[in-house]
Amino acid sequence: MRKLRVAIIGYGGIARAHNTAYANLSEEGFPLELVAVCDRDASRITAKLNFNLGGVDTPLPETVHIYSDIDELIAKEDFDVADVCLPTFLHKDVSVKLLLAGKHTLCEKPMALSSADCAEMISAANKSGKRLMIAQVLRFDRAYVYLKEIADGGSLGSLDNIYMERHSVYPGWGASFADNSVTGGCALDTHIHDVDMARYLLGEPDSVFATEFNNPPSYQAVTTTLRFGGSTAVINCSWDASYEKPFTFGFKARFEKGTVTCEDGVVRLTKLGEAPSPVNLPETDGVTEEIRHFLTLVLNGGENSKNPPKSSAASVALVEKIRESSTSARVIALN
Repeated sequence: MRKLRVAIIGYGGIARAHNTAYANLSEEGFPLELVAVCDRDASRITAKLNFNLGGVDTPLPETVHIYSDIDELIAKEDFDVADVCLPTFLHKDVSVKLLLAGKHTLCEKPMALSSADCAEMISAANKSGKRLMIAQVLRFDRAYVYLKEIADGGSLGSLDNIYMERHSVYPGWGASFADNSVTGGCALDTHIHDVDMARYLLGEPDSVFATEFNNPPSYQAVTTTLRFGGSTAVINCSWDASYEKPFTFGFKARFEKGTVTCEDGVVRLTKLGEAPSPVNLPETDGVTEEIRHFLTLVLNGGENSKNPPKSSAASVALVEKIRESSTSARVIALN
């Protein structure tokens, strides 16, 4: 079987995690080969980085070709799959360019700065006939995969309400996070993780109410309430965590017959009337699993029912409504 030839576009912090995932999959025998990396500052590709609150910086294979210009990459390199790990403001233009050049494209979240940009990306994928997927990693993270299985399986009854949180120190890596025109601020860059997961669990919300603490020029804290019929999601996110504990995340999901909680990756199940018990989850990595899912679709075809691009676009559109609600200080009814 011919190996899928992969090129990573942009080589900051998240790209290092993607490179490690490709190394993991290659070690397993998955038919892929990382053939190229492109970054406008080629010196960053070989430099050591302190990135994204820790992580493994796996060395690139010696056979990888290095580029500093995407047009040169497309013209000179034979590759099947592009992995876009650039700042958000570049997602649309670069993904469209790659798709129309005939490359299957995995793009980091958020999909783009606006729902209009997302629509252009989907249009380019449809026109080219190539795969497009957005790296909404929580859909592949073991704790959230387990939560989705409980919600869909019905063993605890309906999901009545869920509280989710995600807090980090101000993200000082990569592009200027203080510039909303580059990253979309806390709401689009970070809050969207849990906003997307709420939709994945409960469907499309009926209404949204949000508040933001804005320390110009960056949005630093967001709290959103989403209503889904008789269910509610409350989501809290900030970029103002203490440096003593620079990153925390978790959820508390209350079902009819029990509760599932996650605190910094530790998942517990409490059935009604019983003591909490830890849940032993498989030792999987969300980034590896999302890349495995995408490459399997490229190899085998079929529908991407788990993470289609139109769903990622809907999460960006919902963040736009979150911004509208926080700006107007009112509940926004949704269709």
